[in-house]
Amino acid sequence: MWRVPKLDQEYLHFLDDFMMRIPDEMDISIDIGNTGMMTWAPGVTRPIVCLGLSFCGDIEKGEAALRPLRCFRNPIADTVRVMPYYESQRIIDLRPLTNLVSMGGLVVIDGGFIQRIGDEAIDVIVAAIAEAPNLYWLAAEHYMPGAVCGYASEHTALALRRPGYCRRVFAAWREPAQAEIATAWVKRVSAALEAFFGGAAYLNYLTQRDSDQGVRVAYGFEPGAFGIAQEQI
Repeated sequence: MWRVPKLDQEYLHFLDDFMMRIPDEMDISIDIGNTGMMTWAPGVTRPIVCLGLSFCGDIEKGEAALRPLRCFRNPIADTVRVMPYYESQRIIDLRPLTNLVSMGGLVVIDGGFIQRIGDEAIDVIVAAIAEAPNLYWLAAEHYMPGAVCGYASEHTALALRRPGYCRRVFAAWREPAQAEIATAWVKRVSAALEAFFGGAAYLNYLTQRDSDQGVRVAYGFEPGAFGIAQEQI
């Protein structure tokens, strides 16, 4: 796990360049937010950038791949270490999120896809954080280079065979008065990021309930966008 205390355009440009250079064995999830419920940083309620990293391969190669990240600025935490695969699966902690919703809290989430964290997308993200509601969370996960893209979309059930990020926009609230603000922010940010999705979607993050359009996009039938889901768990 890698945490830095402040997000700015320079850091996002660095991450975009870094992700274009990582080896196929590496996967990085980028979480930005202050909810206190982020799976890689539970309990953290100040604005933070958190990277969840995994490298399945030669240890020395992995350390070399991480070196540019470790040389860029000073993180507030670096807990990246060698561990068994099964132990890595226990790092994610969803209890803060489940505690919120079990106590009557509400969440609104929109899922999608983004091909690159380029200049225009960075402008959208930085502007979104500047006007974010009390509890927010942006995630870019499962960047898929290499072997994943070695198959044509029509050859497997997973049609998402291109480099890019599965992205999610998340907001939560405890007080009813915050509902409209949080929901409007998620819709606004998701609509702005839609310009960078390239007609792709990750099936597991679909949030459209009113039509089959999102499913058709995820399976590669047609380009499109998907909508918003709001629920109390």
